[in-house]
Amino acid sequence: MTGTQSLEARAALGGFFALASYITASSAWIHRGTRKSFDRAVNIAFVASRFGLYILVFLVLHFAVRGDVPTFYVLPARAALLHKLPYIDYPTSYAPLHATLDGGLLLLWNSPLVIILFAIVAECFLLPVWMRLSRQFL
Repeated sequence: MTGTQSLEARAALGGFFALASYITASSAWIHRGTRKSFDRAVNIAFVASRFGLYILVFLVLHFAVRGDVPTFYVLPARAALLHKLPYIDYPTSYAPLHATLDGGLLLLWNSPLVIILFAIVAECFLLPVWMRLSRQFL
C-alpha cells in the first residue's frame, strides 16, 4: 500500500466512522439508557473496534507497520537494548527513558506490532478515566 493509498484508506475509514457516530448519536435509543449502560456500550465498542482493526490490518491482511513506529520507536528501542546511550549513541525525539520502555516491550515480542498493541491496551484502560474526568470538567 502506497502512502497515498494509506491516506485515502484513513480518510475513508474516518468518514465512515464519523457518519456512523453521527447517526448513532442522533438516534433516540442512545438517550434512553442509564449512564452505566452508556459507558459499558462505549467501552465495548471502543475495545472491539481497536482490537478488531488491529487483528484485521496486521494479522489477517498482513500490512506492514508504517509511519513513525519503525523509525522513531523501534530503532531507538533496539539501540537501548544494546546498552547504547540516548542522544550520544543514537538520536531520539523522545525522553531518554522512552526507548528503554519500548525496549522492554520488544523483549516480550520482538516486533513493531507490540508497540501498537501496547498503545491500544493503554487506550482501553484510559478511556474510562477520560470519560470520568471529562464529565467532572464539563
